[in-house]
Amino acid sequence: MLRTKKPWASKNSIAAWLLFGWIVFLTVLSLVPIKIPDQKLPSNSDKWVHAFFYFVLTVLVYFNLTQRLKKSAQHLLIIVAIVFSVTYGIIIEVLQVAFTNYRSADFLDILANLCGSLLASVIIFLCTKYKLS
Repeated sequence: MLRTKKPWASKNSIAAWLLFGWIVFLTVLSLVPIKIPDQKLPSNSDKWVHAFFYFVLTVLVYFNLTQRLKKSAQHLLIIVAIVFSVTYGIIIEVLQVAFTNYRSADFLDILANLCGSLLASVIIFLCTKYKLS
């Protein structure tokens, strides 16, 4: 039986597609108007959502980097993942101000993004240190 190569189905490609999909998801969610029913939510509850989204982004960036740069220093890859995620979050905040009239930039959003990225980096560090990954 003849096996054909599926480059889109390799471990590297799946990780890249997950990262790409997550970035598209975050971009759309951040820049497109979304109708949310009026509910009594605690103030700043969206910060938990920001932290979660950027936690996931940092993990996906780190995983992609480790798939492609296997011999690189792990702590350097963690730093790159944090810098990428936080920079992306800042760019999104700037785009919200520049291109929408229904969203505004918020320093607390950037801080929540940073907290999510830092939490992800601590968990990644502990998993790699104790070989739990």
